[in-house]
Amino acid sequence: MSEKKVTFLFGGPGSEREVSVATAKSALPSFDDQFRIQPVFITPDRRWVVSENYVAPGEAWDVAMRLMTQSAVPSDIALETIETSSPDVVFIGLHGEYGEDGTVQALLEARGLAYTGSNSEASALAMDKPKVLQILQDEDLLVPEFLEVTPEVTPSDVQAFADFNGYPLVVLPADRGSSVGVTIVKQSEDLDSAIEQARTKSDRVMVTKYIAGQEVSCGLLVTDKNELTALPVTDLNPIEGHDFFDYDAKYLAGECDEVTPSRLPEDVQTNVQEIARKVHQLLGADGYSRVDMIVTPNHEVYVLELNTLPGMTQTSIIPQQAKVHGLSFSELLATICNNIDRSNEDYLTFED
Repeated sequence: MSEKKVTFLFGGPGSEREVSVATAKSALPSFDDQFRIQPVFITPDRRWVVSENYVAPGEAWDVAMRLMTQSAVPSDIALETIETSSPDVVFIGLHGEYGEDGTVQALLEARGLAYTGSNSEASALAMDKPKVLQILQDEDLLVPEFLEVTPEVTPSDVQAFADFNGYPLVVLPADRGSSVGVTIVKQSEDLDSAIEQARTKSDRVMVTKYIAGQEVSCGLLVTDKNELTALPVTDLNPIEGHDFFDYDAKYLAGECDEVTPSRLPEDVQTNVQEIARKVHQLLGADGYSRVDMIVTPNHEVYVLELNTLPGMTQTSIIPQQAKVHGLSFSELLATICNNIDRSNEDYLTFED
């Protein structure tokens, strides 16, 4: 089997940089021997540090750690170096701002470089939570009632939304991932401070109705051309002290009891998988994604968001689901890298 060259991007400027570094630390040594890896670190100021060589997976994390202490160059110079090295695929191990919002994807598209995950348009769309919820609502999928707090929205508008929907409410940045800056507001006197807290993470803020129920997540994975697999559903049960699946519950060991496969009835799990597939398709996602949802006590399924670049450590949700599905972590990484052909205009049309 011929070796495949993978350029692996990690780091980035956003609040999810540490998540990206964790992804690199876990994923780099887990690629199997058919791959050679070129780590690339992206600094908080969006400059790039490119490894000089492709190395075996077992050496890649050591190389990556050294990159984090070296001098960086502007992205256009780095991309010229990467293009000259002729990677077979660029693995985007970034999360959140810059890496997940379509920015890096657009840079790679301009160079004609093949990369993992969704294209720049779908990536940008998926990060725009109000637009996503509106699209899904228009397609008759259940989503929480929401209000984006734009400059045109007055405090009285926000109060009217709160009065109509009642407490608790969820206040969050409208274009960030990993539950960064999210607050569950349980009483009216805390609403304004929660909005200000969200504004420290983004200029765009939204308020949504709180949906009580079982938080679940379902990964989607392209396993072959025109074949989209809904992975087993995971129940997310944050431990006491967490009102929801927040940043710490997602990324700190022992803060959330993640159960795969779900304990929900089989027909409910099937419905969750079907809805996840539909969300992936409606938003034009590609390669792999993760849809987070809430299942109410009467088994209604509310969609919260789609993540186009979910965490990729061995204990992250999609690798857990892939393992139950029968794919090792190495096999999952290989599947992601080996299914990136977007040349077929029917690629995003999946058969049931």
